Amino acid sequence: MIARMPSRRWVPVLQMLCSLALMAWLIVGVHWTELWAALAHASPLLIAIGCCVYYLGILLSCLKWRITLQVEEIDLPLSRLLPWYLIGAFAGNFLPTDIGGDLGRGFITGRATGRPLAVARSILVERLSGLAMMVVLAWFGFMLLPMYRGWALFALALAVGGILIFLTVWRIAWGHPLLTRMWVRLPVRLRAALTESLAVADLYRRRPGVLALVLLISLVFQSMAGFGLWLNLQAVGVILPLLPVILVGMIVGVIGLLPITVNGWGLREATIIALLAPLGTQAAGVLAGALLGRGLQLLLSLPGAPLLLFEQRHSLVKR
Repeated sequence: MIARMPSRRWVPVLQMLCSLALMAWLIVGVHWTELWAALAHASPLLIAIGCCVYYLGILLSCLKWRITLQVEEIDLPLSRLLPWYLIGAFAGNFLPTDIGGDLGRGFITGRATGRPLAVARSILVERLSGLAMMVVLAWFGFMLLPMYRGWALFALALAVGGILIFLTVWRIAWGHPLLTRMWVRLPVRLRAALTESLAVADLYRRRPGVLALVLLISLVFQSMAGFGLWLNLQAVGVILPLLPVILVGMIVGVIGLLPITVNGWGLREATIIALLAPLGTQAAGVLAGALLGRGLQLLLSLPGAPLLLFEQRHSLVKR
C-alpha cells in the first residue's frame, strides 16, 4: 500500500513549530537579565527615528508602486495607494505568509481599478525589483565575509551562466514551430493575458529610464531597511559600523524568504546573531535589537487594521 503524501495543511503547522523551536533556542541561549536590560534601556530617540524610517520606507515603496502602475496606464495618487499599502503591510505581518500583504493590496486595488491583472503585474515588478536589489546587496555582504567569499563568487558565476543559457535557449526557441504549436493550444484567455504581459515587458525594455528609476528606489529602500536594523541595534547598545550591518540585513532578508518558518520568525533572528558574531557582538544584545525591530514592525503596521475595516465597509456600501 502506497503511503499518502502529507496534506499541505500541515505546512503552516511545521513552520510554526520551527519558529517556536528557533525562538526558544535563541532565548534559552542568552542570559535573561542581559536581554531584558538591553530592551529596558533602549534609546527612545533612536526608536523614534527608526519609526520614521519605517514609514518613509513605506512612502518610497508607494512611490515605486505608482511608477509601475503608470506603466500599466493606471494613474493613482499616493493618497490612495498609501492606505492600500498599509493594509498590505498589516496583512503581511499578521498573516502566516510573506505574500499575504501583496495579495491583499492587489485584491483591493484590482477591485477599485477593474484591472486586476495589470495591478498584479505592477506589484510583481515592484517586488522583483526590490528582491533584485536585496540579492545584489546580500552578495556584496557575502563578499565582505572571508568564509563565504568563495561561495559568493560561485553564485555569481552560476547566475551569469544561468542568464546566458536562458537567453540562448530563448533565442533558439523563439519562433520555433514546436513553441508555436504549444502557444496555439493554450486557452484563449491565457494567451491574451500572456500577450498583454509580454507587451508590458517590452514597454520596460523600451523605457530603460523607468526601470532604472524603479531599481534605484529599490536600492534606497533596501539600504533604509538595513539602516533600520542598525538603528535597532544602536538603540539597545550594540555599537557597530553602518555598512556591514546594512549588508548583513540584506543577507538576513534573503535567507528569511526561505519557507522554513512563519514570516521568518526565528530564522532571521538566528541569522542576524550568526552573521554579526564575527564582529565581536554579544548574542543577548543582538537578539534584543532583532526583537525590538520585530516588535516595532508589528506595532507600526497596526494602522492597516482600521483601514482594512474601512475599506470593507466602504465596498459593502457601494454594493
